[in-house]
Amino acid sequence: MTPPIVLIIFYSRCGATEAQALAAAVGAVQERALIRLRRMPDCEAAVPKECGEEFTRMQKEYVPPRETDLLSADARVVAIPTDQTLHSPEWIPYTSMAERLKS
Repeated sequence: MTPPIVLIIFYSRCGATEAQALAAAVGAVQERALIRLRRMPDCEAAVPKECGEEFTRMQKEYVPPRETDLLSADARVVAIPTDQTLHSPEWIPYTSMAERLKS
């Protein structure tokens, strides 16, 4: 049997939401799923100075979600910072892509 694919999409500036996404990834792996971690790209929002190092690391470490990620996933986990919604600028590419693929 082919293991399920879990797509975990998140946005994080300082690493707190990244930690939640990684916890979801650990749970998926424990259940024998394959995971894909994707970070939403940054918008013009200012980055807090205390997040500089973490922010730069995450920009290098993660790629944004692609259509093939959404289409091939058996499940999706979305981790959104508490100060954002799916209507925040960082999330508009994801919601637009999901709407387009739904049709």
